[in-house]
Amino acid sequence: MIFRIAILASACASLAPAEVRFAVEQIGTQRADWNKPAWDFKTIHRPSQSAVSRGARITIVGKAAPSCLTPGALANGVMPQQTRLRRDFFTFTNGTDGGLIVMDLGKVTPVSEINSYSAHGPVGGTTWAEEFDGVRGPQNYVLFGSAAARPDPARLDGAEWTKIAEVDTRPKQAGARWGGRWGVNIREDSGALLGKFRWLVRQVRPTLDPPPAGHLPRRGTSNPEWSNAWFAELDVHTPETVAKAGDWKGPDCLRFLTLYSNTYGTCVPPWMPRWYCVNYPFISASLAPTGDWLYPFWPAILVTPDNSGPPKTDQIKTVFDDAAKNLPNVKVRRGTLDDFLDAIFKVNPQIQVVKGEMPDSWSHGLMCDPGEVKLSREVHPQHAAAEALHTQLNLWGAAQQPVARQVTLAYQKILLYGEHTWGVAVSVNQYQTAIIGEWKS
Repeated sequence: MIFRIAILASACASLAPAEVRFAVEQIGTQRADWNKPAWDFKTIHRPSQSAVSRGARITIVGKAAPSCLTPGALANGVMPQQTRLRRDFFTFTNGTDGGLIVMDLGKVTPVSEINSYSAHGPVGGTTWAEEFDGVRGPQNYVLFGSAAARPDPARLDGAEWTKIAEVDTRPKQAGARWGGRWGVNIREDSGALLGKFRWLVRQVRPTLDPPPAGHLPRRGTSNPEWSNAWFAELDVHTPETVAKAGDWKGPDCLRFLTLYSNTYGTCVPPWMPRWYCVNYPFISASLAPTGDWLYPFWPAILVTPDNSGPPKTDQIKTVFDDAAKNLPNVKVRRGTLDDFLDAIFKVNPQIQVVKGEMPDSWSHGLMCDPGEVKLSREVHPQHAAAEALHTQLNLWGAAQQPVARQVTLAYQKILLYGEHTWGVAVSVNQYQTAIIGEWKS
């Protein structure tokens, strides 16, 4: 789809175009497509890691919804694999009337193309929300640009701003699919520059109207809770960078080097409590690596027990004296985890890569793993209901087998999930075994 918009140049706009077109492509519209990591648009330019906007400063005016994608990550060329989880996108909070996405390129830049990418659906991977699938996929915003040093984004109708385009990709025909991945390319019709801008502002508008005052929203009609687009990437191109458009990367390009153990740190010297680490393959009793360590660098990480404070001077001296005696040809130095990462990747290590979703509940909270949280929350009331029904059946003369042991075990596992291990294992000393088992399977 190609739309053309005639606009007039304002006093502050440099090379403001006489006619702008924005091309739109929608892909991945089937429910089975939500987990396909493809942003391979055929008729428009794809997301890019080479855009001039990479590293731009992005700020938000309005209320952003909680997400793992910070505003700055909207211009890094890394695209989410799935289209069902809000945490992978930027969006404005449920029920709000959109907001402003303000991008500062750092200097006045010749701009030939401005692109945006979004996606949505199915919601949370569920079927109950069928009516809402995709309503946050289309894009609905007005784009402004400015070459001024400090223009006021609250006065987009002022002389400092040029209105570049109005984008609205919402399907107009009845029965059309709104979901999938959406891409928008904005450029001048003749191929000339859109203009020279430092600042770009998207005035984002909801895709659905809020319900009338005093009325509850109805599914599939005017529900404000599903009304702001999920943005994944915002690219700006110069004539030089537009030729490289399309070099996006999926989430697999972000690799996390992980080492799972059943205690804190990687080494537990004799003067520290052994906790659960006896005979564990990834735990050492000194600064030396474990026997099956394959790489030339080892992160010896000592973590003292809770509430015990830092180690004493003589304890640290004992550790280093032991290293000097038993590791005479090994260079031992203090450093950071970044130092270790830089060192080990210089030797191109062959490290097993697990491609799949492993949410970090410690960093991002329980809701970064919505499937498990959904199951846990469903089971809570079911346990209580099952207990009540069991008691009532016995009172009514329908004798039941004792279930106290099973109920106790179920509550214990619910508490373990909510308190610490979040479902991978039933206790901390089984965590490593469980995670390795999942990898192998």
